[in-house]
Amino acid sequence: MKFNLMFLTLTVTAAVAFADPAPITSSSDIGLARSLVLSDTPAGSSQMGVGGGEFAGTVNGYSTLYWCVDDQEEFTFGDSGYGNVTLLSNVAANSSSVKYGNVTNGGTPGWTNTTDTFDSVALPGTATSRFEMAAYLVSQYNGFVGNESGAVVSNTAQDLAIQEAIWSLTNNSSLSGGFSTISGNDTVNTTDQYWIHQALLNYASINTADWAVVSWTTDSLGNLNYQSDKQTFLVQVTPTPEPRFYGVLILAMAGLGFFARRRQLVTKRVSSQTA
Repeated sequence: MKFNLMFLTLTVTAAVAFADPAPITSSSDIGLARSLVLSDTPAGSSQMGVGGGEFAGTVNGYSTLYWCVDDQEEFTFGDSGYGNVTLLSNVAANSSSVKYGNVTNGGTPGWTNTTDTFDSVALPGTATSRFEMAAYLVSQYNGFVGNESGAVVSNTAQDLAIQEAIWSLTNNSSLSGGFSTISGNDTVNTTDQYWIHQALLNYASINTADWAVVSWTTDSLGNLNYQSDKQTFLVQVTPTPEPRFYGVLILAMAGLGFFARRRQLVTKRVSSQTA
């Protein structure tokens, strides 16, 4: 029995360890003070040479991709700690536990870029809307795929413009530096202004249950620690069991079936010897 249990444990562990990056599951990974690790650059990804795009890591031990939406903070591969993972649909109600959750167009702190520069159209002022716009732009990267497995952002002028647009949207007065201006126009898709405009037109199409904001760093209760911050990220979310879950389940069931059959054969052998 001990051997059987050990086999099943190793099977499940291996299945999780070798699973491709996938959207996190809202049932277990969303909430305050989740265990976070930023591990490395996904194979084949260039991050456009500027430290943007996607990064590999884990949430509560499960492999996922972190999408960079913050250019005023930094991180180092191998960083780990507690952070809050908040569904976009819950950002407004939990603004105090979300990085930049209380930033507005006219407040303190405030968003640095408040208008769609080329058209002088006001950009939405809530953190929820800003992160929704960022999520829409992430979905426009060359190489983005819905299930994250194999997602690799290409090193193209268009991808760079998308990343700069995201950084422009989240730039705010709580910190210095970063993309505090928007350049370009609405007709050239290699400028950040073009993608700001596209996000403004399309961000309402984002399902706020499909994305979450990762806010580093917190204590074990989920209280934000502004003296020890790291970049803010978006992660994808799926509310239903995903491929890694089914892989683990199949392997576990196969293991149980093997040992059940083995036990049945041993029982028959013993019965025939005593008959």
